Amino acid sequence: MVSLQTSILSLLNKDVISLVDVGSSGGLEPRWQLFKDKVQSYLFEPDARSFEELAAEPPAGGRVYPHGLGRQKGVAKLFLCRDPQKSSLLQPNFSYLARFPDKARFDILNCVDVLVETLDHSLGDEATNIDFMKLDTQGTELDILAGAHSVLSGPLVGLEIEVEFLSLYQGQPLFGEICQFLSDYQIEFVDFTNICRWERDRFSLFGQAQFGDALFLRPPEAMSQLLAELPSAQQASKARRYLTILALYRRPDLIAVGMELFGDLLEADAHKAASAVAKALRRERRRASVLLRVANRVARSMGLRLYPIQVD
Repeated sequence: MVSLQTSILSLLNKDVISLVDVGSSGGLEPRWQLFKDKVQSYLFEPDARSFEELAAEPPAGGRVYPHGLGRQKGVAKLFLCRDPQKSSLLQPNFSYLARFPDKARFDILNCVDVLVETLDHSLGDEATNIDFMKLDTQGTELDILAGAHSVLSGPLVGLEIEVEFLSLYQGQPLFGEICQFLSDYQIEFVDFTNICRWERDRFSLFGQAQFGDALFLRPPEAMSQLLAELPSAQQASKARRYLTILALYRRPDLIAVGMELFGDLLEADAHKAASAVAKALRRERRRASVLLRVANRVARSMGLRLYPIQVD
């Protein structure tokens, strides 16, 4: 049986996915690392500590930018926290963080001036060719989106954004505001790929939901309209990249709808690969569903509930 990864590579064919990764400390995440040879990445990291690590070993074919992003060009204060991954252009909200363990991670060790550009200006002519964006900037994600009108107005497939449900940083926008902003570009919230919860006395899988990684996608219906507006020579490539990203984020139902709406744009081999990917993801999803149901039954017998499954 052909592996899922092989089928995805067959679907993508010779195309390369353009990925913007903002707040890219640690490099590409595992989902993208598997296909790193098929990714043209644009990484932004204003924290000099993290930028030096990225610049020392940049992803193949990737570009690393040492400045921050926002809604307009200027200079901003970067608050360097004890944990570099907590550094932000916003100050930590210590009155809230004090409720939970290890707030010292957010201690401000230094404050430096950094150049801030808009994403549209940073990318130049490439702004309308981006396929996907990943944002993790500790509370300034909405400012970055406000400076990315050209990117969002182009045939962007989607975004993965770290969103907060409560104010970990002073004055930061929360999840609902980001959802509303992206809806104006026909980009919809789909799911959380991760949710982080804190208990008052420890970090565990339980507790109060604080933040999560939210997946936003352009639905197949909206992508079909955008594909029709592209030059005919670009349509098949964009359709393949769209379906590939849906596969990377395990969305077989959306792949099926996309195939119905614009599958005729694909060459025979790509069409076959897309069908194989959707079938493999359906099998994977059925296995996961069985495991989750069994785990929930065991948990309920112990008076617990691990995962809120509801199918109607």
